[in-house]
Amino acid sequence: MNAVNGVKGRPWIVNQALFDTPEDEPYRKADLISFYNRHIEDVTRYFKYRPTDLLVINLSERGAYQKFVDFLDVESPYNSFPWENKT
Repeated sequence: MNAVNGVKGRPWIVNQALFDTPEDEPYRKADLISFYNRHIEDVTRYFKYRPTDLLVINLSERGAYQKFVDFLDVESPYNSFPWENKT
């Protein structure tokens, strides 16, 4: 409730508005996963009749970068996703 994102308490307010989690457990894993899964379903449903307008890729899969480049219809000097900020 004391976190600041522009305004004190804003992250709390947004969390409550989006996820409707209980006050004593605002980051309850099951609720957040459920929200995420509903979001994926909603997006998939939205693009149901426009499958070429939505790209779903697993970045760890071989060929994912080429799939990305093809989707954007651009040329790239790379063969895979550039890896910045390696630790």
